[in-house]
Amino acid sequence: MKKTLGNAAKILLAIGLIAWLVAKGMFDVSAIQKVLTPLNVIIFILLGTTSTFLASERSRLLLAHQVATYSRFQIFKLSIMGLFFNFAMPGGVGGDVVKGVYLVKNNSHQRGTALLALLLDRIIGLYCMVFLAVAVMLADLEHVLQTPQLQMIFVFMNAVFAALTIGAAICFNTKTSKLLHGTLNRIPILNHPKLHKLIDALYDYGQNPLLLAKACGLSILAQSLAIVLFYVVARTLAPDVPLNLCFIVGPIGFIVTALPITPGGVGVGQAAFFYLFELYVKGSGSVGTTGITLHQAIQLLLGVWGAYYFVRSEKHLIWTLPKDV
Repeated sequence: MKKTLGNAAKILLAIGLIAWLVAKGMFDVSAIQKVLTPLNVIIFILLGTTSTFLASERSRLLLAHQVATYSRFQIFKLSIMGLFFNFAMPGGVGGDVVKGVYLVKNNSHQRGTALLALLLDRIIGLYCMVFLAVAVMLADLEHVLQTPQLQMIFVFMNAVFAALTIGAAICFNTKTSKLLHGTLNRIPILNHPKLHKLIDALYDYGQNPLLLAKACGLSILAQSLAIVLFYVVARTLAPDVPLNLCFIVGPIGFIVTALPITPGGVGVGQAAFFYLFELYVKGSGSVGTTGITLHQAIQLLLGVWGAYYFVRSEKHLIWTLPKDV
């Protein structure tokens, strides 16, 4: 009952945020109509679908290294099914829960490793988003330092990037692996083979820099395509908005949108992108609200496609593992 009321409250919050943005003139519905030319629609769909596919390919590579080898389309189907649950459940984590359930179900012999791959997939995605934001803000540092709000964002993003980098260095370190194994050996209740296997799996990922580099490359490319969507919108609504601005605002806005506040980040994303675009170029907020709305619409369309596979899950999502895994 509490969960149902909580979800209902978050849906109402999303509706309330959109209504507030429209009432304040921060969300121009006519801007969406202006942007939706036949050519732009094709571009938006291609950008959104390709971005989602590349992100699913990152997941597939991480799973193939430790868990099982799946086809690209199998993992893409699982990914778009997750998109459906990102809207059906609050924030951007509902899809991860569902993907985790299916991966564990299909890999009962190594559940922990499957969940580790899924967690690492999300962390790499976050790391690359932060990296993109920091890199582009550094390239436009003079502008950033002139605005107090941007200075705060810049400091925060650098702190997150440093924390994630240091965390990765610690987790993938040989000494850390030995320390964790030794700690488990000294605590009988925790001294379980599965936990030792999990530590080895994490360490093994760290010892494969090429794999991590490929995962990061796919991440950056996927995120870049999603950000380019905003630039296409800008070319119609505000031609003075440069491409680098979209690359600064995009990663920060997507991180805020992914917070588990409203289903699919609806409402929260519009408010965040409006504020961020306005910080850089006054009068460009409609680029942010229109861009994130179109991005979410494409994600929802892909999610509806994924809902079909969820309904037909026994046929489409129960896989036989290869013999050589």
